[in-house]
Amino acid sequence: MQSRQVDHHFNKTSYEASQATPSSPLNEHKTPPKLSVRPSTETTLKQLRDILGTLMKNQTKSALKVARVIMKSVLKLYEIHLLTLTKLGPSQTEPERIRTACAKTRDEINTINLELGETAFCYQYIDPIDYIDGIEKGELAQLELKKLIQTQNIPHLNSFSPNELWRLVIDEDQHPTNAYYFDSKEPGYLGGVLESLKYALLYTGEITPDYLEILHTLATKNVKKIHHKTFQQGFPEKWEVSVSLNQTNCSPTGLKEFILKTKGQYESPFANQLENHIKITFLAEGTRFYATYNSKEERIQQATKIIKTFQTELRQAQNNEEKQVAMIRLVQDLDQSHLFQDGNIRTLAFVLLNSLLIRENLPPILWGNPNKLDGYSLKECQQLVKKGQEKFINFDPSTRKSEKRKKI
Repeated sequence: MQSRQVDHHFNKTSYEASQATPSSPLNEHKTPPKLSVRPSTETTLKQLRDILGTLMKNQTKSALKVARVIMKSVLKLYEIHLLTLTKLGPSQTEPERIRTACAKTRDEINTINLELGETAFCYQYIDPIDYIDGIEKGELAQLELKKLIQTQNIPHLNSFSPNELWRLVIDEDQHPTNAYYFDSKEPGYLGGVLESLKYALLYTGEITPDYLEILHTLATKNVKKIHHKTFQQGFPEKWEVSVSLNQTNCSPTGLKEFILKTKGQYESPFANQLENHIKITFLAEGTRFYATYNSKEERIQQATKIIKTFQTELRQAQNNEEKQVAMIRLVQDLDQSHLFQDGNIRTLAFVLLNSLLIRENLPPILWGNPNKLDGYSLKECQQLVKKGQEKFINFDPSTRKSEKRKKI
């Protein structure tokens, strides 16, 4: 197969205190002083480490189950510890502080491994070292995105809180206060998707299948999945395409629209029983639709067809609302075509749609649940996008911080 020539119109130049605790003796009545602060992260880590050591010596099923729960707590504490350490070291630049903090945390993890044996971190989800690597990439990617927004004066983003940019790529309805929620399952998520967004914000060329592949590759290339698996980048050569719809990502109206729109593109055990698809009981159970195409070339043809429709609609748009509808249709049709094995939503909803909106000087979205693109109607998706834009415009970081304090 001949290689395709790609011109991405890409701007290469642009792409390039320790805690003091005052000593206060007990008073004459020997009443213990009230703690004004919580125990330090270092102290809590040491306590958990001791408990974990005891449990790991008792290799019973119940002990190992408790140990896994504790390890999740240890990971969360490492995240807090790490992000605290990044604020230390005034003689270093921000990237150097982040790298130093990550290196120190890796050393701590390796120390635990030596003390307790490799079984300490050999549980079924992720490697803590990968998790710390992901936080390092995420913190550095946020710094790079801030710098890009400042130097390029990117509309809308230049007036958004620079420390809250991660919200552009996180499902707000489910994880309103945790930038690294997805990294706890897929280390490297935040760094990858922000790198992809940075690329998209600098890109000024036409939307092409090659461009979509680049966005997907940047968003997933350094991301680890559970059980230490990695993502497959770009359009798979051979892979059975399927879309799963249920009550979390689908509405009755959207399901009917999906079936009519993708007729001949997807097959289902219920293909000839349209009325059954509209029942809420069915949506609660969910079903999976299997595509009739499986090769890479068929995926490219599908993407090209959708993009051509978008380009025509965009040229004919008379106002911003019509432009926005064209963008939403593009992203939903690409998402429902499920061009990539995984990572479709992050590539299309978080990166592609937000970058297209900003290109047309329209506000981006703080998504509530982007997975609703899978099976909601176009009109319903328009309302979701408008709601997300309102969230972006009215975002108040001081309010969110107070909400976060309440949840701790």
